[in-house]
Amino acid sequence: MTNNKRFAKLLKAGFIPRSAVQDLIDVYDPIVCVIDYNPKYPDWIRTRMHPELGIIKKFDVTKLQCWLHPDQVDGYIKGNVIYEEMKKHDLLKKSLGLAEFIAIQKRGIGFFRQNFYRKTPFGWRDVVLTHDGNLRVPVLYEDGIGVRLDWCLFCNDLDSSSPALRFAN
Repeated sequence: MTNNKRFAKLLKAGFIPRSAVQDLIDVYDPIVCVIDYNPKYPDWIRTRMHPELGIIKKFDVTKLQCWLHPDQVDGYIKGNVIYEEMKKHDLLKKSLGLAEFIAIQKRGIGFFRQNFYRKTPFGWRDVVLTHDGNLRVPVLYEDGIGVRLDWCLFCNDLDSSSPALRFAN
């Protein structure tokens, strides 16, 4: 008996809860739909640097590229260097931002591990200027029990585990 038939038989007999099946579907379904088109930005943000770039309403996570600045591959680099490189080569418009990161976060820890294991992806499309004059960028990371969304200062050192999430050209 194949594994699929064995699984179907166990499901039909009630040994596997239907909620567990939905959890498996949620982990393996690569399509992410953004529900909140106007995400709430923290109060400490003065302005978004690129509001004209909009959001990506629906995307296939398998089509994403973990882009790295050449100096990130074998070392550390400051966020402002990455940001300038992305602006110089017009890479921001195909990058993800806060709305997409919230949608990924809502998919849960299983989905995050499946697609971004050992990565701390950055959403460079939504760079913000804070009231104290600092630039920050949204970042997703695993904290052991869930997926956290935070805002990273540009002065932090970033390495190869901190890619920009974007669509390839």
